Amino acid sequence: MSSPRLRILSLTHVLPDRDRAAAYSPPPSLPDDGLVELSFMEVLFVNRVMPMRRLFFYEGPGVPAFPCLVRSLRSSLAVALALFPPLSGKLAHRPSAAAGDVVVDCSPAAVSSGVKFVEAEYGGGIEDMRRVAGGGSDEGDREALAELGPELDATRLPAPVLAVQVTRPAVGRAAVVAVALHHAVADGHSAWQFMRAWAALSRMEVSPSRAGADLAPPAFDRTPLRYPEADELARKILRTVAPALPVISSSSSCLPPDCLRRTFLIHAGEIQLVKQHIRAQSQTTGEQADKPPSTYLAVSSLVWTSVARAKFRDLAGGDANFLVPVDFRRRLGSPIDERYFGDCVVPFMAYETDFGWGAPSRVELLSLFAMELVLLLGAQDGGVQVTATLRPEHMEAFASNLGRFSGRGDGRRLRIGRP
Repeated sequence: MSSPRLRILSLTHVLPDRDRAAAYSPPPSLPDDGLVELSFMEVLFVNRVMPMRRLFFYEGPGVPAFPCLVRSLRSSLAVALALFPPLSGKLAHRPSAAAGDVVVDCSPAAVSSGVKFVEAEYGGGIEDMRRVAGGGSDEGDREALAELGPELDATRLPAPVLAVQVTRPAVGRAAVVAVALHHAVADGHSAWQFMRAWAALSRMEVSPSRAGADLAPPAFDRTPLRYPEADELARKILRTVAPALPVISSSSSCLPPDCLRRTFLIHAGEIQLVKQHIRAQSQTTGEQADKPPSTYLAVSSLVWTSVARAKFRDLAGGDANFLVPVDFRRRLGSPIDERYFGDCVVPFMAYETDFGWGAPSRVELLSLFAMELVLLLGAQDGGVQVTATLRPEHMEAFASNLGRFSGRGDGRRLRIGRP
């Protein structure tokens, strides 16, 4: 939808190009009826009507003219969709389905409408587009940032699961490529699996001599996700999260108005300081670590202690708990193929998304439009990007604590920046 800031230039739909995809990879294996059943893990996300939205900011001399950029993205997207059939299908209500009432319908009829592809123009330059994303102490403009991502209406089934928007600034040569993806169809690993394939195909379109990534077809077989009475569990979950099918409602589809969202960047050198501090603390307490702290351990420890100190001024020796999603692919009795496409949960390598004109200068994930969540992204040059949503009374304390890697008042602080 157009606004005073954003003007829609074109709204079209992209269909899978199976003929061209056959040159890169064998066709993916799907059930004969084209219906991909959701696992008990995936039905948990059926009522997440706010999709996972990823915004990739591209700027610099390598960015082609907007018509060329759009042509390359559309052409490579058509091939990528043929390699990932669920993304051009529909989330559909099927009361007779074995594992619940919702499936991904990849039949010819469901795919025939294609994937929405929006071309838009933002009133200003790329610096204005970056400004709405905010960073550090600047929250940015939440509504304007959301306009840079495509809408994906999943409040009634059948519903699309993927949409794309490419936005150029009114001034200068740059672009923001945005993807909206329904979480019931894919987790982060699967989303990046698709983005890597699409980016590789686009690079080959831009420069045919450039080597592409491995385009082995993804796997859609859910049988490795073995769980006692999994089908009945899926039905029970579905009846809880979506009791009025085919209508779906969600009470957490947007960020509450009294919640702030900010993004911070922790540089590689600062992460090393945190690791050194963890090792020093271990020696002081007499604890012997089996191996040096990883970047994930260092940053997540820093983030969680910052949240805990912001929310609980005096823990008094009590416990403060947090929930961390993990990738099940390597943790099951029979490890799942890395090509598995669905929900199993994951790491994110957002800044490796090169469509042929270089890595993005900034990446934003709008999936965090919910209360009290923190998301870590691997950033450029070994840094880590931290995006948090917290109540206003907690955000300032969190930002201050994030810059402090010792709670004992030694005065040493990290120089936490903005992306």
